[in-house]
Amino acid sequence: MLESWRLARFPQKKGGEASKPGAASGTGPVLTGTPRTGIDEAGKGDYFGPLVAAGVRVLGDEAAKVLQELGVRDSKTLRPSTVRRMAGRIPEIVGTENVRVLALPPKEYEARRTNAGNINRLLDELDAEIIGELKAEVDAIVVDQYAVSARDNLAPFVPEGVRLEVRTGAEDDAAVAAASILARARQLGEMAGLSERVGFTLPLGATHVVDAARRVYSERGMEGLREVAKVSFRTTRNVTGGLG
Repeated sequence: MLESWRLARFPQKKGGEASKPGAASGTGPVLTGTPRTGIDEAGKGDYFGPLVAAGVRVLGDEAAKVLQELGVRDSKTLRPSTVRRMAGRIPEIVGTENVRVLALPPKEYEARRTNAGNINRLLDELDAEIIGELKAEVDAIVVDQYAVSARDNLAPFVPEGVRLEVRTGAEDDAAVAAASILARARQLGEMAGLSERVGFTLPLGATHVVDAARRVYSERGMEGLREVAKVSFRTTRNVTGGLG
């Protein structure tokens, strides 16, 4: 069943205390033979850096078992060093042919978002591309929900007989958790490169970014800001005073 691939909930320790994520508690994917593709994204709400979508196809019990041992889970609950370590292992575990990562740097993001109409339609395009490459041999495709329209927009790209599940909190699925980690790792890597380019560490997220954006703008102008930031965010108007 689809639900049997979801991450096991944290078991209770003696005394009723819940085990922490990543503890030696056996938390991880429940093992079944259900082949599936999981899709997740990173960077959608971040002012600086790329938008990244990732897909992971898991086809057998052995790969699922090793993912469980690795401790895959929602990348937002993991330290960056752990994300990077796990991301290096996931393609080895499932096979490089079962992994797809699409990263749009800021300028490409803005061009494609404009053509798509909005960010959610752009994610539809990226996820549809991933589905097209990782749809063979699976019984289910599970996507972490980014918009209420996502399921209807992705359904035409899913083969007949393959179940599509689009929901919030889908990182409790083993394949989606692995995709979450790959997307986050790519985002972190791209951010490191952009930070090196401007000469200081660019912050993640969408809050506490104005000072960094103003520094980029003052030192490199609007074109420099476009290289590292999603300038369609309202933050840009606060930085430039409505210019650019």
